Amino acid sequence: MNDAELISILQQLLVAGNETTAHTLTAGLHYLLQRPDAFRKLSSDPSLASNFVEETLRFLTPTNNMWRVVQSDDRIGEVDVFAGDLVLLRYGSANRDETEFDAPDDFDMDRENVRRHVAFGSGIHQCLGSQLARKEMTIAFPILLERLTGLELDHSGGELQYLPSVLLRGVENLHIRYQKASRSE
Repeated sequence: MNDAELISILQQLLVAGNETTAHTLTAGLHYLLQRPDAFRKLSSDPSLASNFVEETLRFLTPTNNMWRVVQSDDRIGEVDVFAGDLVLLRYGSANRDETEFDAPDDFDMDRENVRRHVAFGSGIHQCLGSQLARKEMTIAFPILLERLTGLELDHSGGELQYLPSVLLRGVENLHIRYQKASRSE
């Protein structure tokens, strides 16, 4: 690899591997706080964290869009594309495709086919850090729910805002209230 390729990979690991995981953790906590039944369910059974993480990734899609260069002339739907053209893949749209997911605009942590989402891309463009991100979040959510009690949204911070970005999707701020759980060592 040349220097530009190495720098690109490092940048992707540092930015994508940090921001997307942080955004998914924040959004996932927001989704839980909006859905008391899901909150209780995950709190009482941490083994559900993996599916919860996958549904959070599908629902948020932290890397919402990605540019790609068309490699050969082709047709997408009713549009001709030609080698060298730039296309913007809309992962967020694909993850809300009603032909792939039943009730795609509903957050359903019990969704059976949730791993079919493309929040981490696919094929040769699958995110390098996808397995690490999944593991981090699957561990983090049960720990958060165990260590913080009385979790609730703090609406004094105003409406939930998403960061302005063409490629990434993430919550700008999540205002919450909580008490630290007492831990006996």
